[in-house]
Amino acid sequence: MPKLIRYALLPLLIAACAPEAGSVEAHDFPRLVPEPVQRDGQPTTLVGWHDASTPYSQNRILPDDPSFAGAVMLTVGDVAVDFDRGLVEALAHEGVSEPTVVARRDLTGTIPETFSTAIDNPRGRYSTFVADAVGPDGPVRIAGLWLQSPVDDEPGSTFEMFIAPRDTFEAMGGWFVPTARYFDISFVDPAEVDLTRHGTLPPEEAAQKIAEHFGELMSFILQSQALMSAMTQQTLSIQQGLDQVEPRGLQDPMYKP
Repeated sequence: MPKLIRYALLPLLIAACAPEAGSVEAHDFPRLVPEPVQRDGQPTTLVGWHDASTPYSQNRILPDDPSFAGAVMLTVGDVAVDFDRGLVEALAHEGVSEPTVVARRDLTGTIPETFSTAIDNPRGRYSTFVADAVGPDGPVRIAGLWLQSPVDDEPGSTFEMFIAPRDTFEAMGGWFVPTARYFDISFVDPAEVDLTRHGTLPPEEAAQKIAEHFGELMSFILQSQALMSAMTQQTLSIQQGLDQVEPRGLQDPMYKP
């Protein structure tokens, strides 16, 4: 091939091999570290997110930045008591279908059992999970937790989930996004954290990490209840002791004006 023609074709070959401008922009996400924000009388939210409640979820938030379009975090209750059926019902509200659970961790043992008793949810079951599904605009990934109430007058379950297109899910921090909100967890050094590393964590590890924090929350609630009970009992004991003391006023020999 003559040298002149070869040089003329070079820019065309480079242009053909380069990614399209739209493709680059689609993956060029701003940095948004999941940081919980506590609010009086309202569920915890995250920095850079806003309330977007619906009839099926009063506890629903969306990112402020349109770069994260398609991402949503929400709580959906009153769905089927069975995990798989309940998940299908919960996701349908957001136009998400065909879920495939790629990882799941069931919380078992003394702590979940005691937790169920403490919150008056006999034989309750709790799980964390990661799933893939089809959203209104394409594939999405989901990370969240499941709370089952099998003995209520109307048995059912609740899902708390983070749903986002796969690339958005990874860029925002994946499993840590719902963990930050629902368990009020923050990174030790937010400025240095690698969000993509957390967002691309293997599903089994991600589900396990959510489960660990879920278990820690259960333990914290049980410890807090035990402490409150002990303080109440101590107050009652002190009050009973005081009730047995006969007041003598200013004639009390212990009184010193």
